[in-house]
Amino acid sequence: MVGMAIGGGLVKRAKQVAWTGAALSAGIVGVIGLFAAVLPDQWAGLFTDNLEVVAITHLYLMWVAPVYGFFALGLCLYFASQGAGKLLGPVLAGTLRLVMVTGGGFYMLQAGTSPSSLFALIACAMVVYGIVTALSVYLIGWGK
Repeated sequence: MVGMAIGGGLVKRAKQVAWTGAALSAGIVGVIGLFAAVLPDQWAGLFTDNLEVVAITHLYLMWVAPVYGFFALGLCLYFASQGAGKLLGPVLAGTLRLVMVTGGGFYMLQAGTSPSSLFALIACAMVVYGIVTALSVYLIGWGK
């Protein structure tokens, strides 16, 4: 829809479509993430009965699942930006997320920090990804 609107010269409509889709995606995925964060053991129990795996999954979901909406926001706006042919901001946001997790994760591995610290880093990187992508879509004009 974004690509069609851009192709038709309807830049304002393209942005409306992008923001509407992103808000819906963030809301739906955010609610799912909140359910996963509130019931992490039940979610993990659907896939395994290994108590060690359930314990790590519990930690991950408690830290990361509440921010799934930010990741959905960023991802939806990334694809909308692709339709508009304006990918620099979203690609840089994804690269920032990658650098945060790999650099921070490597440091944490060397320092011997807990899995909770790594999961907190992943959650922060998802929030940064969503916000930076949203800012890039907001600030970068999609017109010619």
